[in-house]
Amino acid sequence: MSSYGLDCYKTDFKVFYFAIASSEAMELLKDVVDFCRRPLAETSVVSGFGYSSAQRIEEIERLDQNVCYLGLLRRCHVLHLVQDYEPPQNGFITATLDSLSNPTSPKLGNPLHRATAAWTREILRQTYPGLQDTSADYQKRYRTVNGIRKLGYRLKLLTSKFGIGIIGLLPLRGGPTTEGYLTITDEMMLSLSEKVFENIVLLLDQCQGGVLRDISSAMEDLVLNIYNGHFDRSRIFAIDRVERSQMARYPKGSRELLKALEVSPLSEASI
Repeated sequence: MSSYGLDCYKTDFKVFYFAIASSEAMELLKDVVDFCRRPLAETSVVSGFGYSSAQRIEEIERLDQNVCYLGLLRRCHVLHLVQDYEPPQNGFITATLDSLSNPTSPKLGNPLHRATAAWTREILRQTYPGLQDTSADYQKRYRTVNGIRKLGYRLKLLTSKFGIGIIGLLPLRGGPTTEGYLTITDEMMLSLSEKVFENIVLLLDQCQGGVLRDISSAMEDLVLNIYNGHFDRSRIFAIDRVERSQMARYPKGSRELLKALEVSPLSEASI
């Protein structure tokens, strides 16, 4: 852990280590599936694909992260907003033809910070046309959109490393079975700097990367089905093949659990 600079973040790392794809996380995801199958459930959300940035921001602000199903849908929108309008990360700045053909004197400040600030301003322009950048409301919305960008980057790190199904395995609060469970809230992820979060993901990959990819792969179809906004109530997903008692009995990544999920291990890595 020292080699990753996480000596001061042992508690945070342990939460991620034990909570992601845990039996409790799978129980909460099962709660989401049960909710989606209710006849009167609000699952007729317009497909998340093809949203404009303005529509995504509206959905992100509307959806309650303290309700498991809505919190999962909200995280999907946050991720796709960053993927659709992705600001440069890790120091890679894209030079446009215009910038190359019209050289100007260097601007002051960190190029990455300038690029992410420009991304935030552009999303605000598309979402709230006419909003004056000198107004107090603009500053408030700027902070909100910038926080969404930061959260989206963290979700992108996780899905890039472990697959899209991992979003469904980050235990949310607000489900009927969350009392006493470890949960990974948006606030917790945002409380960590980008560098610390990156190192946590790298260490998770080293410790249990194969296991997380195996289980994420099993949940990918379910997560995409929920995000599509047209949940198929009659469809049997991998998580339906595992009883709640089995989730508690089988360790994360065990052959028994993967067999119950009908997943062929992608890796022999153990935790």
